[in-house]
Amino acid sequence: MAKNESTKSKAEVYREERKARIANAAKKNAKSIEKRNSFAKIAKKAVAIVLAVAIVGGIAWTAIDEFGVIERFATAVTIGDEKISAAQFNYYFSSQYNQMVSQANYYSQSYGYDIGFDTSVAPDEQTTTDAEGNETTWSEVIKNNAVDYAQFVEAYYAEAKANNYELDEEAQTEIDELIENYRTQAATNNYSLNAFLRRNFGPGYNEKAFTEQITKEYLAENYYTDKKSELADSITDEVIKAEYDANRKDYD
Repeated sequence: MAKNESTKSKAEVYREERKARIANAAKKNAKSIEKRNSFAKIAKKAVAIVLAVAIVGGIAWTAIDEFGVIERFATAVTIGDEKISAAQFNYYFSSQYNQMVSQANYYSQSYGYDIGFDTSVAPDEQTTTDAEGNETTWSEVIKNNAVDYAQFVEAYYAEAKANNYELDEEAQTEIDELIENYRTQAATNNYSLNAFLRRNFGPGYNEKAFTEQITKEYLAENYYTDKKSELADSITDEVIKAEYDANRKDYD
């Protein structure tokens, strides 16, 4: 018998919601592919802030860039011992940009609230204020969000691998369905999957890189969610009372 909403674990509910968000994002990607492609240059500007590339052997920049060699092999960010390539960072930047667009549209349409991000203007051409009240560009905000999310993924992916954590069959099915969803959206717009991914996430991105990235994200997020649920379940009322009784002065 299928589980109802009240009997589903927090992890299961989270996964279902995440699956729906990803499927919806893929559809939005297809509808706005030409518009978002114009922001590829913005992502590259953000990468340029942290990317140092040495061109050797007299090979032309345009030839390397066209085939994604720079994006595949240049390092944009180093997190711990893990090097994040420019192609990966383009992906994180693009993902965070899409999330910002969705957030702006959601608050505008649902509450009539303007978060200050104009989806019709390039993010490096509009400003906002950071947590310290300093003026900054939205491009910088998105870049920082991309770095934060990359750190999250890399940290929890490393923990998951260290603890021999593996995705279950349901998660693997979701990944397969997601790839096929993108393949369908690509065909609908007369693109091959690899061409569609390059248009969305920049040169150097293909089906193999995308599959590896999504698998890494699923592993990191599922591990995080499962561990968070385990921790929440372990903190019972009895545990809370025992902690309070043992440290009344601190809490009072």
